[in-house]
Formats: sequence, structure tokens, C-alpha cells
Amino acid sequence: MPESVIEDVELPNEGFSEEEIWGLFNAIESKVEKGDEIYFDFTSGFRSLPMLGIVLLTYLKNTKDVAIGR
Repeated sequence: MPESVIEDVELPNEGFSEEEIWGLFNAIESKVEKGDEIYFDFTSGFRSLPMLGIVLLTYLKNTKDVAIGR
């Protein structure tokens, strides 16, 4: 059975500007390793954050060969 690890990521800001959005993107991307399986919780995010999450997950799937859990 694979090891299960849940890791909180400290987000540097709330993503209200383009610069802040890139900060969020980079903070999460830097924690992901090649071949990881990711479960992403959008439950209490600001309106635009779920869209950023979808873009980020697609990017990681294609660049780091991650699996997206359901």
C-alpha cells in the first residue's frame, strides 16, 4: 500500500492580483514531486481559485506526470 501523506501548503497571499496568483501557483508547484498523486480541496476558496487549481493540476499532470485523485 502506498504511503499516504497530507501536506498543508502555506499560501503567501489570497490571489487578488496577477502577481499574487503566480505566487500561489509557484508555492503549490514547488511542493509537488514527479509521480505524486494529488487530491485538491477547493471547498472554501475564493471564486477564481478553483479555476487556478484546475490549470495548476493540468500543468502538473503534463509536466510532472502526477495522478489526480477523485
